[in-house]
Amino acid sequence: MRKIIFAVLLIASLLVSACGSVSTTGEKIAVADWKKAVAEHPQYGRLQQGEAVVRDLVQKRKAQEEMAKMQLSSLDKLRGLKKASEATYWNADFTTRMVGAQAKENAKLQKFLAQTEKEAEALIAERKKEVEDSYQLKMFNLRMRLESVKMKPDERKLVEEELAAARNAREQELAKLNEEKAAYMENKLAPYTEQMRSRMDQEAGRLRQNAEAVMQASEGKYDAMLQKAPSALNNALSIMDREIEKQQEKNAALEKEINQDIENVVMRLVNKNGYTIVFNTVKVNLTADDITDKIISELQKEKNK
Repeated sequence: MRKIIFAVLLIASLLVSACGSVSTTGEKIAVADWKKAVAEHPQYGRLQQGEAVVRDLVQKRKAQEEMAKMQLSSLDKLRGLKKASEATYWNADFTTRMVGAQAKENAKLQKFLAQTEKEAEALIAERKKEVEDSYQLKMFNLRMRLESVKMKPDERKLVEEELAAARNAREQELAKLNEEKAAYMENKLAPYTEQMRSRMDQEAGRLRQNAEAVMQASEGKYDAMLQKAPSALNNALSIMDREIEKQQEKNAALEKEINQDIENVVMRLVNKNGYTIVFNTVKVNLTADDITDKIISELQKEKNK
């Protein structure tokens, strides 16, 4: 059933884009901004980080390959090439291991952020509820007066102004609580990120020391290393290729998971509300329910379970 509904969604979207209009008589239609839903998914930050890792690896691999080509292009610098090839190999090894270490640190950071946000939310939860409760009845009564009581224009204006003032006051109090939450998280995050940088610096120093020790030990073996230089460089590129491929697979799996989560939420909304067609951000005049915020809300609920 899911495949059929989303096939209809795609076809309908294409038809609307091509023709500029669509007949919707008797249909209950909804619109979902898929890109916005993806961007608000709880795992979207992880996906962005994964994509950044891939871009960084690809850039470094390209630079690595260009460096290798330049080094191998000049036979007049054989001895320098032998040394450079070894250095290139260990630089590639260093980069690969540091990327791996960074990925592990990022995973730890995400867990720390989630826990810190949970603590920060708990810190303001009771006061947040008090604010909501303190304005709820007042704003409800004001809305009821506007809807059910016949008033003169001047009287209605006063009630509308009172409602707007109450709404603004509530939002200001909630904003202060959110500022307190953000400050709490920032204070917790600052020392953690400093420790994370320190660990990365220590790991970088350890890897460099190991590489330097190996290179010094092989100082007198350049003739043998000369023949191995191309294969060493290719091996270094292969290592980075494998890292890129692994990260791309992780990104693809995460992107699939995000889209599947959104699709599942859409299906639940379809079944609950009886929609017959759901469009992906249709750019025409069309009467339809925008369910994007509902999708995002459901995703957040799933995250907090």
